[in-house]
Amino acid sequence: RHAAPDAEGRAVRQPRHFVLKQFEAWLNETGLAFVAAEDVRRTTPAVKPYVGVLDFIVLRGETKLLVTVRPHLQAKHLKAIGELQNVFGPEYEPMRIWPAEGPDGWIWEDHPIDVSAAKAS
Repeated sequence: RHAAPDAEGRAVRQPRHFVLKQFEAWLNETGLAFVAAEDVRRTTPAVKPYVGVLDFIVLRGETKLLVTVRPHLQAKHLKAIGELQNVFGPEYEPMRIWPAEGPDGWIWEDHPIDVSAAKAS
């Protein structure tokens, strides 16, 4: 059932909730600092209407990422992410992360999110 992936890796086809668990496990393994969106919802009431699209805030070195683990983003997701960036500040970079299957397992790929189109509408 599983074909060997090519060198570039192919996007993983798995349910989002499964990928989310794997990503959290990967964050724990790599020792990256992160906060789950559920915790943010409790501590920062201003984000409640928009946080559904956000999964984690990840600190990667000096970089602060607003991370969503979704295979695709719709216009409503982009709008919500734009609002979150307004709340947290421009130093927080929105990022969609979704894995690809490589020869040694999953590779977590960054896909920067441009929310400027959603802000304009």
